[in-house]
Formats: sequence, structure tokens, C-alpha cells
Amino acid sequence: MNTASNTSSNKITLNSQLLKRFIAGMGFMPTARALSGLSADIVQQMPEHAPHSIADIVAHLDFWQTWVLANIQGDLQTLPARAALGWPKPRAWDDLLEHVLAGLEHAQALCDDTERLQIAFDPDNKIGASFSTFSVADALLDIIAVHNAHHLGQIILLRRMLDVWPPEGGGMTW
Repeated sequence: MNTASNTSSNKITLNSQLLKRFIAGMGFMPTARALSGLSADIVQQMPEHAPHSIADIVAHLDFWQTWVLANIQGDLQTLPARAALGWPKPRAWDDLLEHVLAGLEHAQALCDDTERLQIAFDPDNKIGASFSTFSVADALLDIIAVHNAHHLGQIILLRRMLDVWPPEGGGMTW
């Protein structure tokens, strides 16, 4: 195997390991646990000056996870015309939570398919953006893992502001 192939293979392996660690909560709270124990009422609340509720943020995560996973599966979808369209109105909390967690499980399962991880995320540039240098592994890492981690921190802050942190079983509170 040549050096370029080794580098590409190492990058794919690293990305899949990072995504798996994100889903498992290595280094920070796992998504499922950070979202556990929340009622449909509490997730709709917005503390003063907060631009979004927990439900709003989870609906946003679900939108982008669904978008990425659909594109990976070959159901090419265009990017929303503007950012606000990536923030859909939240559906029923239990359904939303179940769907976002199922999306994470699906993303994690894709990490075991090393051939698929190396495929170009948007080989024909049909989704309306320049992802031409992205592989499926890049999309999983950047658009799901990193994006979700960013918003998970916001959710934890909102939980603290709503006095519903830590979840049952504890959590970091310093």
C-alpha cells in the first residue's frame, strides 16, 4: 500500500473512532444521557435571553442528522436555502428524542463500513454546496459529531439554567 493510501486509510479509521467516541460520550456526556429525564414541558421552556429551547436544538440536530444520513444513503437532498430552514419546529418530544438517538445509532453503525466511509460524500455536487473534498467519514465526523457536540453543550447550559442538571445518575457540574 502506498503512502497516500495509508494516510487516507488512517484518516478514515481516525474519523470513525472519533464519531464512535462522540456517540459513546468519551470525554463528555453521552447524548442520550444529556437528554435523559426531560419532560415535554421542560424542553419547550426558554430561559431569559436564550434564543432556543432544548426541543428547538434537538429538532435542529435531528434535521441535520437526517439530512446527512439521507445523502449518505444516496437520497441526495439540497441544502436549505437559508439557515433558518435547518431549524424546524420541534415535533412531539418522545418521538423527536427517539428519532435523534436512532440517527446517532445509524451513524455509529456506518463507522464499521470502511468501504463506505471512503466514498465521496457528494461526488456529483448535487446537494448544492462544495463538499467535493468530503468523504462519508468526513461528513459523519464534521456534520454529525462536531455539530452535535457544539449544540450538546448548549443543551447542557440550558438544562443548568432551567435547574434540571445534572441528569439522574449525575454529571459534571463544575
